[in-house]
Amino acid sequence: MMFQFAKADPEHIDLTSLTYTDLQTVGDDIISIASAVNSGFMDNVPGVETLTANM
Repeated sequence: MMFQFAKADPEHIDLTSLTYTDLQTVGDDIISIASAVNSGFMDNVPGVETLTANM
């Protein structure tokens, strides 16, 4: 997921220096499992709609 996330926005995402604060700022698409699935960064899983806790 993180490699796909970085590839989708290489101008802003650098995995070698990514911090939790960075994820809170630019990581809305992957901040939770549900968000990551809905954004296409992860495969769908049963019950995904309940997996909304932020990283």
